[in-house]
Amino acid sequence: MSTTAKLSIGGLIGVLLLSVLFIGSSTSTSRPVCAPTGGTSSYQPNQLANAALIVSLGQQYGIPERGQVIALVTALQESGLRNLDHGDRDSLGLFQQRPSQGWGTREQIMNPIYSTTTFYRHLLAVPDWQKLTINDAAQTVQRSGTPTAYGQHEQAARQLLGAGCSAGNLAPELTSIPDPTGTNGKLTLRMYRLYRAVQATGAIHRGATCVGPRPAGVDDDHAAGRACDIFFNHRDPSDVARGWQLARWLVSVQAMYGLHYLIWQGQQWSTEYPYWQPYVSTTYGCPSPAVITGCHYDHIHISVH
Repeated sequence: MSTTAKLSIGGLIGVLLLSVLFIGSSTSTSRPVCAPTGGTSSYQPNQLANAALIVSLGQQYGIPERGQVIALVTALQESGLRNLDHGDRDSLGLFQQRPSQGWGTREQIMNPIYSTTTFYRHLLAVPDWQKLTINDAAQTVQRSGTPTAYGQHEQAARQLLGAGCSAGNLAPELTSIPDPTGTNGKLTLRMYRLYRAVQATGAIHRGATCVGPRPAGVDDDHAAGRACDIFFNHRDPSDVARGWQLARWLVSVQAMYGLHYLIWQGQQWSTEYPYWQPYVSTTYGCPSPAVITGCHYDHIHISVH
């Protein structure tokens, strides 16, 4: 991407505030969005996850579907829906935004939530953007050296936007895939796909377990191959922050992967009650910060439908 567009200081602060509001929200009641599944088999899990994030953020901010398509064609052209740490000159991330052109710091741009929010803000600032063609709207934001390249991705973007639907309507799945964390058990396809997507983010750096009995009983989601635990160092504030980053990413792509609920740091989020609230368990005595593992202070519990 080659662009001379710059954010004002006030505009940049506005984007940061929007990002903080989205990332830190504990009261969102948005329902699962329709997400890319069918017709998208050529994409890798991380690409689909980034597409779902673009759509989810668009819906969070009330961006019309046309705007979501524009964002998707841009990411398809600029990065192939990958969060790249390199590009032309100092271009980075999903949209190949440049720190030298005022889009933010390298660290900010490499955060897909920040870069997507920034893209949408620029798009909304384009006069009559909805009257432009998909290609021209994307080009007005990006100011690329290949100004007619975006339109070729419109069909793919619409497939990504429109395929699949609410996770709440997913049919039950049987276990069929060996547990990648090394047990003798098997996962459902839905859990396996989500585990691999989490793995692709680089978040599994302190270990993970999936199938296996828990004190809650043998018929829980772990024994049924519908759950995995991702471990973090609860004594390290930076690692806890990484855990929250993963948890919020999981919420943002929940419809795409059929996420049912999460438990982390004594808090629970579910599709039935889509906000963080204290995790209560009579088996483990939660909530209680003293019960590190049972109350999920050292790992994120992920369950799928």
